Amino acid sequence: MATSNPTKPTFQQSMAEMTASFRSMGAKILPHLGFIYFTLMLTGITAAVFLITQTIQSTDIGQGTATNQKLSEYAIPSDQATISKVKALSENTTSSSTALPGGRINPFSESVY
Repeated sequence: MATSNPTKPTFQQSMAEMTASFRSMGAKILPHLGFIYFTLMLTGITAAVFLITQTIQSTDIGQGTATNQKLSEYAIPSDQATISKVKALSENTTSSSTALPGGRINPFSESVY
């Protein structure tokens, strides 16, 4: 009884088979390379923007930066007399005293025609 062993492929044959398989796989991927490239670039840009914004937001606030606490410390108290003066000033500027030629509308007026 003689058993027949299949012959072992040579190195050149195995390389040729591997090259043929890579070529067939490449032929299947080739039409999609543009989409793959676009997706990878978009993912990279998104990751870069995300990392930059996270870095900016996580940095310490500098010495001269205004925060809500600092702004509330220096808030200017206003009394009713000041508020009424500001409102009166606003009322004086809304009245239009300039006369325009007939048929023209003042584009800076706040009234709706």
